[in-house]
Amino acid sequence: MLNAKQNINRLLKPSIIKRSKGVIALFLLMFASHAPAQNVQVAAHLDSATILIGQQVRLHLNAFCNLHNGLVKITWPEIGDSLAAKIRVVSKSKIDTIVGDSSHPEQQLLKEDILLTCFDSGYYAIPPFRFVVNGDTAKPLATEPIMLTVHTVAVDTTKGIKDIKGPLSAPWTILEILPWLGIGAAILAAIIAIVYYLRRRMKNKKPEPVIIKAPPVAPHIKALKTLEDLAGLKLWQEGKIKEYHSIISDTLRLYIGERYGIGAPEMITSEIMHAMRRTSVVNTPGYMQLQQILILADLVKFAKEKPLPAEHEKSLADAIDFVKQTAPEADTGQQQAESGRQETPSHINQQPSKGADGLS
Repeated sequence: MLNAKQNINRLLKPSIIKRSKGVIALFLLMFASHAPAQNVQVAAHLDSATILIGQQVRLHLNAFCNLHNGLVKITWPEIGDSLAAKIRVVSKSKIDTIVGDSSHPEQQLLKEDILLTCFDSGYYAIPPFRFVVNGDTAKPLATEPIMLTVHTVAVDTTKGIKDIKGPLSAPWTILEILPWLGIGAAILAAIIAIVYYLRRRMKNKKPEPVIIKAPPVAPHIKALKTLEDLAGLKLWQEGKIKEYHSIISDTLRLYIGERYGIGAPEMITSEIMHAMRRTSVVNTPGYMQLQQILILADLVKFAKEKPLPAEHEKSLADAIDFVKQTAPEADTGQQQAESGRQETPSHINQQPSKGADGLS
């Protein structure tokens, strides 16, 4: 037994010996009860054989190897999510290997720690753990079964049932406040940047130039200017008869379209004259002048008519006269004159009534 203890002391470091007194005691028992010729010894033990419901306990698996007679291959037992009924595996450590010192390098200790828990009271037997040495599945090495007792929490039934306590309010820490301070600072910086940008933009913004639009030119003014300019071009004198009469006809069509709201530019002569019957021009000499101008222009354009020089001059003069007669100013003066003539009889008719009133 003294030799076994000396072997373990030489194998384990002093710091590990202090934390593993239970392991050393188990190995001493194994060496005392087994023949010294065995190369592998296995053991399993709990930190505590008794726990409360929900508590955790650590299970230690250990395998001691003596490599004096050659290498030893140990197949570790497979451990799932549970060891027995209602005993759950919380976590498992890696299999750690502890090698002996320089005087005994042939000795090794393999260990694994398993964290267990249970949520139901009772007595539970943890079955043996089987280790296969050098592939000999017929004669595996097994640990002893382990008993685990799980107790319930003692409840004092003499005291009344108390309400569940609500969550406790903990004071804010600087680490919890810092993120919110950072977010607030970022938002404030963004607002300042936007305000600065807008003020800078408004300051550098050049005032838009004020464009004063010229008042629209009255249709009769445009038509008169075109016709008067045509007289100075001397087109028919140069043989451009078709162009000369086309300008006269197109100018009158545009004028009629803007003056009376008639689609004259897209109408033929007969359609224009029919539409003009619904205007005040039908009872004026201008109606016949317009008809003669448009018919002569159609004959020149489509029938290749060649009017006399006097007819050229007359067509342009009649066109100018037609525009002047139908201009808005002329209509206004005519309406005022007619209204004056209508008011005179009513004024005269009132005088006898006054005389009648006086006689009475």
